[in-house]
Amino acid sequence: MIRTVKLCLLSLLAVALCASVGQAAVSDVSVLGNGNLTTAGGDPYWDAAGNSISGTWIDLMADDTVIDSDPTTDSGSMSKDFVLKGLWTGSESFVTTVTASLTLEELLSTDNLNDSASDDVLITLEMFNKNGVLLDSDSFAVANLVEDGTDLGPVTTDVLLNVTTPVAYSDLGGSNYVKLKLTVTGTASALTAPQSTQDPDPDPDPDPDPDPTPAVPAPGAIALASLGMGLVNWLRTRRTL
Repeated sequence: MIRTVKLCLLSLLAVALCASVGQAAVSDVSVLGNGNLTTAGGDPYWDAAGNSISGTWIDLMADDTVIDSDPTTDSGSMSKDFVLKGLWTGSESFVTTVTASLTLEELLSTDNLNDSASDDVLITLEMFNKNGVLLDSDSFAVANLVEDGTDLGPVTTDVLLNVTTPVAYSDLGGSNYVKLKLTVTGTASALTAPQSTQDPDPDPDPDPDPDPTPAVPAPGAIALASLGMGLVNWLRTRRTL
């Protein structure tokens, strides 16, 4: 019976140790491009390089399995250039809007007090004329933080970015094309922090007195003490007679 109890206790201890070792803060972030850049308005066309944005732009994983004060981080960045051509003649009917569709996926997880997991992502679509002058831009930014055993996700966010050619032909720099640039940058961070092993005072003094006043005997107590001493002396006298 005693051997069985010991084996059970050892098994429970092993499970507890394994659970503590497996605890970790995690930040898992990715951005995926969906299909192609699309256009609306005018009659533009893409150059030979095309307009595909499909695939993974960033895929970040910060998995902190070491219990200390140093976080684990992962960062990444990707950009791609495109060229769009068209007959923009200064009429609003020829204005063209370009749209980029992407998907952001996030999973942030912590296990214990003082753990943390965070992410920071920026997605930008820019349009330039042939001289490199910025004509229009659109961006999407997100930054999240979870702490102390809380979680976020998995969360999926659809991201749509739009830029539009200018009406005035002069803004195009006297050309029949514009340059576009799609950029995705991100950082993931996770921290599995040490846990405090110091126990708080189980019975703190709610009202400590740093300078206690010494007790002063009451007059009645002094009188009783005197009578007691007199009685003791009388008894001693009786024994000597």
